[in-house]
Amino acid sequence: MMVWVGTPTTSLWAWLSHSTWFFNRKPGIDRSAFGNWIDSQFQVRPSPGLIAYPEGTRNQKAEPLKVKSGVLQYAYEFKRPIQCVITTNKDTVVNEKAAKLNRNVICMTHISKPIYPKDFNSSKEFIASARELFNESWKSAYETKPEEGEMYRPPYGLKKPEFKNVPVRQRVWILRFVFMLLAVLYVYRKQRLALASV
Repeated sequence: MMVWVGTPTTSLWAWLSHSTWFFNRKPGIDRSAFGNWIDSQFQVRPSPGLIAYPEGTRNQKAEPLKVKSGVLQYAYEFKRPIQCVITTNKDTVVNEKAAKLNRNVICMTHISKPIYPKDFNSSKEFIASARELFNESWKSAYETKPEEGEMYRPPYGLKKPEFKNVPVRQRVWILRFVFMLLAVLYVYRKQRLALASV
């Protein structure tokens, strides 16, 4: 029940707050237009990073799928560094298809070193290197035993994770107003029913 309620609710909030970007992935898409669209999203919500799933689909297997080149092409053309972060057992913690939520699950995470477009002569070389890095990171995450890993600590020497304020979009304020209005109507209706029963 928590999964069925929590997943769409958090996804809706992520979309409203512009933390998640949806796009229509289809064959023959104009890569330059796609790159310009991604860059425009950073103008709406300034952020130092973007999480992308380069396989292009949900992968619940222990073997990596081929990494697609769309976002990698964007990273190369717009001079944005990339790094691979692979975490195991995510679908064991939360499985939307099976509507299951589990606790005390050990997840292994591998964080690769970043690679920079400026270090490559072409997008082809950059994408090939990114795919190789992805497979190496996947192998490291899935083949490392829990006793061989390190307990999670904030990366890059930070004492604690940092969160930056971002602009609140108009649709978020509209949603907040709608929720407040519904809450007021609920209380009003409840009081009317209470008075009617007296």
